[in-house]
Amino acid sequence: TINFLLQPMDKWENNLIEGSRHTTEYQNMEKEIRSIISPLYDSLNVKRKSLEKEGKLYTLEAINLEKQMDKLAEGDPKRQQLREQYWKLIDEKRHLTPEAKALEDEYREIDKISVEKQIQYAKEHSNIVGYSILVANIRLVTEQTKGDVSPMLEIYNEVYKPKYPHHPYTALVESYINASTVRVGNACVDVTVADLDGKEVQLSELIQGKVALIHLWASWCGPCRKHGKEMIPVYEKYKDKGFTVIGIARERNKGAMLAALNTDKYPWVNFPELNDKHGIWTKFGIGNAGGGDFLVDDKGIFLSVNATSDEVKKILETLYDAK
Repeated sequence: TINFLLQPMDKWENNLIEGSRHTTEYQNMEKEIRSIISPLYDSLNVKRKSLEKEGKLYTLEAINLEKQMDKLAEGDPKRQQLREQYWKLIDEKRHLTPEAKALEDEYREIDKISVEKQIQYAKEHSNIVGYSILVANIRLVTEQTKGDVSPMLEIYNEVYKPKYPHHPYTALVESYINASTVRVGNACVDVTVADLDGKEVQLSELIQGKVALIHLWASWCGPCRKHGKEMIPVYEKYKDKGFTVIGIARERNKGAMLAALNTDKYPWVNFPELNDKHGIWTKFGIGNAGGGDFLVDDKGIFLSVNATSDEVKKILETLYDAK
């Protein structure tokens, strides 16, 4: 039996979880690391509050967008447009002032200390607790920070893979390793997709010999659908020159995808990925995202990862219009 005592959000550190000896071991490890890094974070939080108080945290462009959004109702289309502009600002790192960016770098250095302590623990404690810590950090690096995962994989290959060959964690790590290869210049990940009738086919067969955009989306992901609609005229312009789009929708049921297709009118083939059956999002390194876009050349090599509409257009213009 595992017992939970949950506190309000601002007191989350006082949450209590009681159960197995593994739970206790994990909590003790967490407490030890927190005792080291919490004072460091507290110091930076003071700096952050000071910047915020002085109006030096966010750029004027970001502040103005927030003010405009606050004046509009949640369902207002104009608010959604402004929100997308704000997301773009964040993607391009233009929402923070130079002082705030420098502070973010300091936060990242503390994050590194935390990760190093956790990996050291996993190396010294080759049990299921250590494995859970290692797996969580491998996922963090492969899906989010995109840093150097090799020290973690060394521990995985030397210690945990031989010890737990059939454990679900091992299957997870293998999928994360696959996702870590999603880089420009590398071969595209090959995954299995299924059509509406359940017939399975390999992605590599669908894109063989073609420049292709792999459009991973979901009916509930607004930015994904917006990007898809932006690609329609691009697809129409280049489809007879060897360019194709393969859409894959992350859904719980086919109906949600079909309803979205009826609205958005994508002219290319789309496949449902129901309940992550084939692990496609994890294999592309975007397990926590609604979607993403990946452009590959006619040899199946990544040309762009998490491609924006403008990036796709520019690359296709270079490939086709310059000839």
